[in-house]
Amino acid sequence: MSTGLNGVGIRACELAAALSAHDDVTVLAPDTPHADVSAVWPSLRFQRGDAGSVRPVSDRDILLYGFATQPAVVEQFTRAGGLAVFDAIVWPLEYLTYQSVRSADDPDRAYAQHLNAYLRRLRLAHRFLVASETEKKVLAGILSVADHERLRPTDPSLDELVAILPVGLSQTNENTASPPSAGDDPAIDHAPVFVWNGGLWNHYSPVPAIAAIAELDHEGIDARLWFLYPRRGTPTATYRAAVAAVESRPELSGKVRFIHGGLSLADRVDVLRSATASICLYRPHALWDLCPPMRLRETLVYRLPIIAAERGALGDIIAAEGCGATVRDLDAEGVAAAMRDCLDTAGRALMRAAATRMAATHTYEKRIPEIHAWLRGDGAR
Repeated sequence: MSTGLNGVGIRACELAAALSAHDDVTVLAPDTPHADVSAVWPSLRFQRGDAGSVRPVSDRDILLYGFATQPAVVEQFTRAGGLAVFDAIVWPLEYLTYQSVRSADDPDRAYAQHLNAYLRRLRLAHRFLVASETEKKVLAGILSVADHERLRPTDPSLDELVAILPVGLSQTNENTASPPSAGDDPAIDHAPVFVWNGGLWNHYSPVPAIAAIAELDHEGIDARLWFLYPRRGTPTATYRAAVAAVESRPELSGKVRFIHGGLSLADRVDVLRSATASICLYRPHALWDLCPPMRLRETLVYRLPIIAAERGALGDIIAAEGCGATVRDLDAEGVAAAMRDCLDTAGRALMRAAATRMAATHTYEKRIPEIHAWLRGDGAR
């Protein structure tokens, strides 16, 4: 919460903001939120979320938690009689790509530690939020193996147990909360900027985007690529490959930027407001076939066109809605063609209009009354 708030952390704050209109909400965080975060969501109450402090006041209290929550926190809450709801947006398949697993002396043991923690979170949950119908089906499969006793007496539809809340946005977000900058930021030049607004984890493929910037440069098109997400922990193989791809192309000096220290929330807003498009590329991967990554959120919040692989849930959305451009093969020519589509003024205007239409239907505030009723409804624990 102190630096680099992104992805599921922002989803948590936005869900809390939307829910706070219907119930009393506290955001549990590992540390004190940065002033930028408090400024965006001033009405939210924050509390340190360790195992010693998370206790329900009554059996009507609900803990909505994600894949990074320590199982001990959930266990203490449920033992005291609270209702636990798992926002199960990350799957064990992702753990297989972790650099800490791939480079471990005993990869099987390293993966097992992640998997065991995930299964504890799963078994402790009374109910589940997922981001797509496909995720619901996968969750049903995992539950049938890991927690089949739970499923025997339930409605086969699982509607009482599982609710779908797609990747979306709150009407209260950093873009609506932040006024326009008083002047130009000297760090942001006026060349078109494509932003890689996700991590450089091993299930992403950034090198084709770097090669595409070189391709545009050969054509005389001055465009930039910024990697906005700060690197954390051990450098992944994907991160090292991206750095090597830049260093092997002298012509890209100054055109590709890694934000090593991270941007403040305010600076991140300025970059995303002025960016040409965001990029989210990955090889065919069952993980991304399940539901779109949180990168879709920036398309909704900033009306920012997005470039993604054709295959996968995000590619399906782009094809259906027209909010970006897709790439069939992750090669320099294909990605450069998608970038040119976003650089085209008329084409980009159509993508932004599509993103605006999507945003109108993907606000959490539209879904929260239904989700709140589901959370408060009767159901087996």
